[in-house]
Amino acid sequence: MKKPVVAKRLLEAAPLPAITLTGAGPSGPTRWALALVWFCRLCAALWLIAGLLQWSFILGFIAPPGLSFETAGVATRVATGFYAVVDIIAAVGLWLTAPWGGTVWFLSAAAQIGFPFALHDYGGANAVTIAINTCLLVVFILIKYMIRRHERSN
Repeated sequence: MKKPVVAKRLLEAAPLPAITLTGAGPSGPTRWALALVWFCRLCAALWLIAGLLQWSFILGFIAPPGLSFETAGVATRVATGFYAVVDIIAAVGLWLTAPWGGTVWFLSAAAQIGFPFALHDYGGANAVTIAINTCLLVVFILIKYMIRRHERSN
């Protein structure tokens, strides 16, 4: 008895592009899609720096006078460890413009806004940090809204 011949599927037949711009039409990507990519890249650079600063505090390279990671409160150590990992992951995802990158970044920024209110002995955020994160989140939501609006109008 002969075995049935099964066609093999090749992954190389139609590879997906590394970065895709949402909102692309027949004339190419929209200005809002390009704005989102550049916004994501800018935020990626900022979050990479923020993540590296968190790691420098953990490793003892940069610390406020009289404070180290070992002597900091539990809330500060938990938040610093969380941001050290999540900020780097968010930066990579944002740079690649991956959907999960925006989600991780959004959660990281929201946590930076909420941690000072939830953890009373957390000393890693101030009004400037909260204001910057709030503005970045609003700009992100606005750009995503404009992309959806443009897609619906076409």
